[in-house]
Amino acid sequence: MMYKKLLISFFILYLIMPNLINANVQIDGENNRQEYIPFLQDSVNNYNSVDKSFQLNDLSTLWRLSFDSIKMPDKDGSMGLLGFYYLAKVSPFFNGGIVGYSAIKGNQGGLFVLGIEGDIYCRLISKLWIHSGLFVGGGGGKVGTGNGSMMRSHIGISYDFERFKVGANYSYVSFPDSKIQGKQVSLSITIPTQFYYTNPNFIGKTINDLNMLKHISGSSNIVFKHVYMGIDVKNYFQKLATKNTSGQVQDDTIWLTGFELGRFLTKNTYILLKTSGAFKGNPHGYMDFLAGIGYNYPLIAQYLSLSGKITAGSGGGGHVETGGGFLWETNIGLKLNFTPNIAMQIDGGYLNSPKGNLKAISLTSKLLYSIETASIVPTKKSKNTDGIYTFYSWAIRITNQVYRHPKRTHNIANDNVHLICVKFDKLLNNYIFLTGQAHSAYSGNYVGGYAAGLVGIGIQSKAILNDQLKVNAEMLIGAGGGGHLAIGQGTIAQSVVGLTYNFNHYIGVRLSTGKVFALKDDLNNNVIDLGLVINFATLIRSLNH
Repeated sequence: MMYKKLLISFFILYLIMPNLINANVQIDGENNRQEYIPFLQDSVNNYNSVDKSFQLNDLSTLWRLSFDSIKMPDKDGSMGLLGFYYLAKVSPFFNGGIVGYSAIKGNQGGLFVLGIEGDIYCRLISKLWIHSGLFVGGGGGKVGTGNGSMMRSHIGISYDFERFKVGANYSYVSFPDSKIQGKQVSLSITIPTQFYYTNPNFIGKTINDLNMLKHISGSSNIVFKHVYMGIDVKNYFQKLATKNTSGQVQDDTIWLTGFELGRFLTKNTYILLKTSGAFKGNPHGYMDFLAGIGYNYPLIAQYLSLSGKITAGSGGGGHVETGGGFLWETNIGLKLNFTPNIAMQIDGGYLNSPKGNLKAISLTSKLLYSIETASIVPTKKSKNTDGIYTFYSWAIRITNQVYRHPKRTHNIANDNVHLICVKFDKLLNNYIFLTGQAHSAYSGNYVGGYAAGLVGIGIQSKAILNDQLKVNAEMLIGAGGGGHLAIGQGTIAQSVVGLTYNFNHYIGVRLSTGKVFALKDDLNNNVIDLGLVINFATLIRSLNH
């Protein structure tokens, strides 16, 4: 078992270590764009630098979808496994990032896995590329995945259509502590994107002229994209007499809390991702993940609008019968803007699992926060450079968390539970931050399938020891389920304190310790958390500009 933990720890370090050293920026002379820049490096890349210039950097990233059809043990048919990737260009031939997998076909609805992946790639001829990758992570669901650890390796080729790539791969998927493993041909589609960032120490600073901003392509082609984030509470009102995975009636209302992220493609049309987990109304463990497209129609300019969207994805757990896991949902709602940045929205809709029993009317209340982030469009010139532009600071954390001997159900031994965690922080100022987190178990006796989603607030001290060391504290609340942990209907809370050591402006490590406890059950245990911190800032334009 120890080798799995070491493998994950080594793999995380392998993704990040190349970025802890300085490297030169290579410029393509023909198109004057940044061909490669080390991950989260710029001219202000260490604490001894005297260069305080405002500089916007770009990082090559990609979104990817993959599909594997895995033969299940004991003649239990096949499981369709959908992969959702967000990877960054770490080096000229290496991508690394975060990946989630979920079941959408078969009878394993509710299987979710979270982890990290690294890909090596190179061009063969013309528009044909060869690539190979390794994923490690943890999760589970209805299917027996033992301790929850999962590995996936692949090798394949892809054809570059410029705006996207289509690939065919030979993949190997294994849950090492279970019978589930398979070799198969998988398909993928990859969409290249760019991420624009700057020095996180610029937090709260403002400029009123884009010409004050340094970038190798100049400032005249900076445009701003409307994005939003939301926290929601929702209800699924199930059809009467709905049966669960055991054939028993389980038709109570499911209460969920979740998170939504969207980006506008045009003034009114947007794409979105949303995820939610149950905290009341059914056995703990149900969660879903959906993506789709929406349209916002103004009713009263700048104040009230009508919003409609359609989404699809996967869901399950908590004995909710979703068949293979595939879900689709339609929603229509009203959005009320309190300020240019803050809004409240009420949605009503219908959720359906075509191959399962879950059919429900949905009602969602959400609080939305909107911003406009800077990006570079080489062919388009900014209409003007005057305005109010502010630097917002963020952090992404990838950590290993340990529950120390958590209380279990079904007479399962209370051994340590290890989780891989992805955490996203928004700094309000130099001392206070908001955080949203996803945790998924990969080690522990029969813990496969345990996952948690948490939100909360944190504080951090002023930096000491050459501005490299900070003290941190967090208070979190959210929903969790699965893995035979004693968490009742799923509501959990967590408090931690820790230390952060920053190698430079962008890369650091954080060690934290504290407590995790269930609000209505026996879980009340110590936690230890260790992992990487990636700090960055984005340039934001005021929405009322």
